[in-house]
Amino acid sequence: MQLDLTDESAVRGAVNKIFEDMGSLDILFNNGYSGTGKDLDNVTSDDFRQSYETGLISYFAASQQMVDHLRKIERGGCIINTGSMYGVVASYPEAYVGVEPNSPANYHALKGAVVHLTRHLAAYYAQYGVRVNCISPGPFPFPSTCEKYPEFIERLELKVPLKRIGQPWEIKGIALLLASEAGSYITGQNILVDGGWTAW
Repeated sequence: MQLDLTDESAVRGAVNKIFEDMGSLDILFNNGYSGTGKDLDNVTSDDFRQSYETGLISYFAASQQMVDHLRKIERGGCIINTGSMYGVVASYPEAYVGVEPNSPANYHALKGAVVHLTRHLAAYYAQYGVRVNCISPGPFPFPSTCEKYPEFIERLELKVPLKRIGQPWEIKGIALLLASEAGSYITGQNILVDGGWTAW
């Protein structure tokens, strides 16, 4: 179903609809984001609000609504949030010279909030049998970015111990682990899939 992540009532309504139609919701994967690539001199409070509405408030609203239902039917579940390595470390300004969108402050602040919201929800939702974890990708630029800014990709790769950017399929393994019984004892974690970027 389609919904507007900036509309909290729509997010909660979508979760309600799933429970109404399916009887339960086993896995919630929060992956929405909307924001600008403005630099520090031009980013506005509205840019922050837009990012937080789609990439944090919607995560919380969906999670809260899911757990409210699961408590009533006495069933556990799994929540996976999408963070970023930039919720843990700052970027290298020189890597983003001449690139739009760049590495915006609202994105960094948002992803740091997602990482810690994950820990907080994990601590409180564990009593209901709900695991909450975060996947934080490293450098996974869009194909269009790779094509438009090859020199940017080279600069990124210099910062990665594996010396390359990530490929979309390389997120799937950790997502499968966290969503399955194989990850039944993992909660409250922020797992970085970054080619070693944050190991430096």
